Amino acid sequence: MVVICTDGLPTDGDGGGYGAFGEAVRAELDGLPVRLTVRLCTSDDDVVEYWNNIDAALEHVSVDVLDDLESEAREVRRFQPWLTYGQPLHRLREFGAAWHVFDLLDERPLHEEEAAQLAEKLVGELPDPYADSFYKTLGAAVRRAPKTFDALTRRAQPVIDTSAFPGAPFSLYHFLRRQAYGISSFLFLVFVFWYLATQVSASWLFFLGVTFLIFAFRKD
Repeated sequence: MVVICTDGLPTDGDGGGYGAFGEAVRAELDGLPVRLTVRLCTSDDDVVEYWNNIDAALEHVSVDVLDDLESEAREVRRFQPWLTYGQPLHRLREFGAAWHVFDLLDERPLHEEEAAQLAEKLVGELPDPYADSFYKTLGAAVRRAPKTFDALTRRAQPVIDTSAFPGAPFSLYHFLRRQAYGISSFLFLVFVFWYLATQVSASWLFFLGVTFLIFAFRKD
C-alpha cells in the first residue's frame, strides 16, 4: 500500500513533470499487488482534476483519490443517496483500507449485493439481501447502531437510510418525507404568489415573477 498526502502537483524541480509522474507510477507499479491512495490536502480545482485524471489513466493500478470529508461526502451522495458518509468511513479510505467496494462509492451506484456487504460492515451481520427478512433486519440493525455525523446536513444521521437502500420496497411515506422540503417550498411559493395577486397589481406581479425566474435559473 502506498499513501500520498499532497496539496499540489508533482514536478521534477524545474516546474515540469506532470505527465512524467503518471508514466513513472505506471512503470513502477503496473502489475504489482499495490494499492495507491492519494489524500488531497487542498480543494484547488486544478490539483483535484490532475489527480482524478491520474486515477482514470492508470487502468491496471488500484488508485483511490480522496478529497476532504465534505467534498467526498457530496460525491458519494450522488451515487449512494442511502449512505451517510461520515468521518469513520472516510478515515478507513484515507488509510488505504483495501476493499473494492470502497473504490466504487464515488464512481457508480452499488448493486444490491455490494450495498448489502457494505451495510453488514457498518451495522453488523445481516441475512442474504434477497431474503424476505433482509430489510426488516437491516432496519432493526440501523436503529441499534450509533448515528454518524453527516458533513452535508451538519447533524447526526442514521448511517443508512433504509427507505433509499438499493432494492428497498417502495414506501409512499418515506418518499413524501424525502420530498418534503421541495413540496413545502413549492406550496410556500404558491401561497406567496396567491397573496401578492390579491394585494398588488398585475404589472407588479409580472415583474416579481420574472425576477424570480431570472434568479432561479441563472448560472453560477
